[in-house]
Amino acid sequence: ELSIPDQKKLAENLGRSVTGSTLVFLGAMLAREGKATGAAPSQITGEGPRDRAMWEEQGKLPNAVNIGGKWVQIANISPPGMLISLGAQMYNAAQNAETPAGAIAGAAFTIPRIALDQSFLRGVSGALETVNDPGRFGERFAENTVGSIVPAGVAAIARGVDPVVRQPDGMMETIQSRIPGLSKNVSPRIKPFGDVATREGGFFGNTLNPLRTQTASDDPLLAEMERLGLAPRVAAKSYKSRGETIKRTPQEQREFQAAYGQRQKELLRIGLNDPRLKRFGATDEDRKDIGEKAQSAAYRFAKANEVSKRGQPLLAGRR
Repeated sequence: ELSIPDQKKLAENLGRSVTGSTLVFLGAMLAREGKATGAAPSQITGEGPRDRAMWEEQGKLPNAVNIGGKWVQIANISPPGMLISLGAQMYNAAQNAETPAGAIAGAAFTIPRIALDQSFLRGVSGALETVNDPGRFGERFAENTVGSIVPAGVAAIARGVDPVVRQPDGMMETIQSRIPGLSKNVSPRIKPFGDVATREGGFFGNTLNPLRTQTASDDPLLAEMERLGLAPRVAAKSYKSRGETIKRTPQEQREFQAAYGQRQKELLRIGLNDPRLKRFGATDEDRKDIGEKAQSAAYRFAKANEVSKRGQPLLAGRR
């Protein structure tokens, strides 16, 4: 027979176990309803730029729940937030798996995926991405490492007084982007559909509030794109002209993405809302094909303007 102290300990352990399982289950159910996210799309697990682009346009945050039309990041509230995020990530891993073995592997990888999204482990996440693809992530990892010489508290104040998300070019701009006042000298980040990326929450929300929030997009275009398996496209940093690879400067890339993204959104809205699609009984495969053609047309339009400004012969180069 258990002693009273042992009985108390057993009850506490059982209580924690039941509570933890309930929160994990809650996270999975919320994810099924589209009301919870797990880890952010990562190159480590094969998710590409289009997955991240869709998240950005939808306003999604990693390890968050949708409360009243706002994504609220909860993973920092441990252990409840972490457990809910764990359940959401496990559900996503199971949904995206092609085989039962893949589902098991995805579930096993859930805890490290959630952990790597924590602020104190983002350096580790960046290092893993760099090892996986040094050409794409190596420079950014080096810049972020150098930028960390600016204390986190100072960087938080910079975010509080400057709501625009900055996209630094090089180590010096990375440092400037974390310093109040100087951050405004760094170019803004352009979202996939051509808008300037901004933070919500004001000074308090970006400096003192541990619960980062962001308004969820209610644009029916994004909902339809997700249903069809489409995603906003982000242009490459270089293109070919007469067999020569031409690399865009960071400023040229931002200008091109702004023009390409805005045109892309415009043509997608026109194409997918065409009343003739319903009239002629277009299938989802037809609609997806129309969407992809709209995106390609938007790219050709932006590319034509770009090469015209450069004074180059216009070729049908694809991104």
